[in-house]
This record gives sequence, C-alpha cells and structure tokens, in this order.
Amino acid sequence: MKKVKFFVIFLLIFATWTSTTCGSVFTIDSGTTRFKLSISNCDALNSTCAEILQEILQNLGDSFNATIHVTDLDECAFADRGNCSEFASCHNTHGSYSCHCNPGFVDANPANPGRTCTDVDECLSEDVCLPRVDNGVCVNMDGSYFCACLPGYHGDGISNCSDVDECTSGEHGCAANMNCENTNGSYVCVCPRDGFSMDGDECININECNDANICPLKTDCVDSPGSYECVCKVGYVNDSRGCLDIDECELSMSEELCETSQVCINTAGSFLCK
Repeated sequence: MKKVKFFVIFLLIFATWTSTTCGSVFTIDSGTTRFKLSISNCDALNSTCAEILQEILQNLGDSFNATIHVTDLDECAFADRGNCSEFASCHNTHGSYSCHCNPGFVDANPANPGRTCTDVDECLSEDVCLPRVDNGVCVNMDGSYFCACLPGYHGDGISNCSDVDECTSGEHGCAANMNCENTNGSYVCVCPRDGFSMDGDECININECNDANICPLKTDCVDSPGSYECVCKVGYVNDSRGCLDIDECELSMSEELCETSQVCINTAGSFLCK
C-alpha cells in the first residue's frame, strides 16, 4: 500500500474524521493551527484518491467556516530521503515519491525499488580497460570503475603501463649508505660493496679483523668502513719483501738506546740492552 502524506493547516478546527475508501478512521480534536495529517491504506496513488481527500478536507473546512491549505509533502527533502538508499536518487511526486538506483548499481529488491542498491563490479566484465596491457588493472568503485597500472608502473592502464625507475626518480626508500637497484615494478636496496652486510634496512660494516688469520705474521689488522688493512707491527718496516725487522741497534742513534756500559742486542721487532 502506498502512503499519501499532506501538511494541513487548520484554523480552530474541532471535528471527527470518518473512514473512506482512501484512508483509515482518524479523529481530529485540535485547537492548534498546524499539524501533519497522514492518511494510509490507499490502494493506489491516483487522481480519484487525491480528489476524495481534497473533497473531504474542503467539506470539513466549510462545516467549521475554516480555511484549509493542502500542500504536497516533499519526502526527498528529509534526512532519510524516504528511506532511499544512499546509492539511489529520490524523486518527489504529488502525494508520494519514488527511489531509483543510480547508474552503476543494480536494484537488489525490485519489489521495493531504490531501497537496496548493490554496486555493479564492472571489472568482472571482459569489456573494460581494453586492450588489456601487461601490468594494467581494473579498479572497481562504488557505482563506477577506472583503469590503472599496478604499483611500480605508470600509464593509462589501457594502452601502456611502463616501469617506474624509483632509483632515478628518488621514490625509493634506501638508506643513504645503500645503493638502489631498479627492478620491474619495484626496486631493491643493496650494500654498496663487499665489506658491508644488510641489517634490516641498513648496511653495517663487517669487521674483517675479527678473523685472527686474515693478516699474515708480523702484521696487525686495521679495520675501516667496508674494508681493512694489514700493517706491519711495531718494530717492523714494510718493503717489497714484506714486513722486515728493524735493527734498532744499527741505527745511528743506537747509543741513546742503551747505557754506555751496555750492549744493544737486536730482537724480532725490538731490542735488548745487556
């Protein structure tokens, strides 16, 4: 059953409403000047029903020497829009209204149109985003869709989707001490050279000197960022043959190394005074 609603202005009315073919029995006992009158149970919204209601209201006014103004109630102007779906449009008509699902939606309950509107997933169709390109994708939205490229690619999603070089564009997230290497649709962060290792999202130096055998005899290991160096121990000098012992006793200042009564004896990497 459709429901016909009217705003009715009564001036000092005291009356009894009787049942008609267009409505239920109502009793109106009011001294107010305005209220909303709702008349239900119309079999259909048609001119006959509307004319009967107009006649009843006119007779009621004439009986009490009152002026009655009848205006259409715009259900679409209310917050709930006559309970139309948020994805539907509300159309006000004289004495009633209708709801219609928006384009891109299908009515899930045609018996009560425009109340339950379900999105049409256009991306399920093979006729969208043509021609299909590698790395292109259809993205469904409420009531619509659009064609796009997968993350890491740019283009219109229809005719082309090209790789984005994040390393060149600066769109990567590699740390300052790391190198960026572009890949299809993405990138990887790598340590700049040997001597570093990955620790989460950063490169940390490898201390090669932790290996006791990394340097030959007569040398000490000195670590540096990304590398290391083997240097001659104290008391040795480096030449083309390797680290050679320094004979401190043969130096011109050997007299200052020992007391005048002592003899300087060279040892591996050092000397003795006896």
